Amino acid sequence: KKIEGVDRNTFEVINDYYSKDKNNVYYENKKLKGIDVKTFKKINRLVDNFLIEDKNGFYIVEKDGSIAPIGKEVDIENLSQLAIKTNLYHDKDSMYFVKNHKLVKIKDAPKVDPYNLSTYNDKYINKYNVVYYLDTDEGAFKKLEKAESHQFSAYGDTEYAKGRKNVYFKGKILADADYESFSMKYNHEKDVYEIRDKNKVYETVKAD
Repeated sequence: KKIEGVDRNTFEVINDYYSKDKNNVYYENKKLKGIDVKTFKKINRLVDNFLIEDKNGFYIVEKDGSIAPIGKEVDIENLSQLAIKTNLYHDKDSMYFVKNHKLVKIKDAPKVDPYNLSTYNDKYINKYNVVYYLDTDEGAFKKLEKAESHQFSAYGDTEYAKGRKNVYFKGKILADADYESFSMKYNHEKDVYEIRDKNKVYETVKAD
């Protein structure tokens, strides 16, 4: 993809994700607004490429190239992603997600344990075989009703998921969904997920 407005004479590649010229820092082909070019640094201690800093502080780089400032209450030395390329982060004591370009602390989040916590996507996680849903409006994780973790799966990075007996949307059972025929398929031409069962067509979800 073309990088718009780049100064070719001063352009340099930093790594597979970042580059810069005399005026701007770029994430892939997206300009990072508000980042000081002269003091920009990529934090190399982390597996993924989401954490950067400049003279004004630390930032999380979002998928669309937006940046979310990191407050001083966050333990930056221990900040990491819960899983690569997700919108879930943690330090030693807390879990966070990015909403409206702000890093938000998750209320009553289960303590991060790398051996007993896994993610299905940005919305659903599993801790000690208990499935949780992240309600981004309330900023809190909620236990799912009747969710069997060993047979649970999420549909892409959407609010939809399926267990052994139930279909879920936004962490709640879709009581009128036909379990056996419920399906979700990606339409490449329209770049959306199409969701349906034998009785109805559900909302179309834009793909990330």
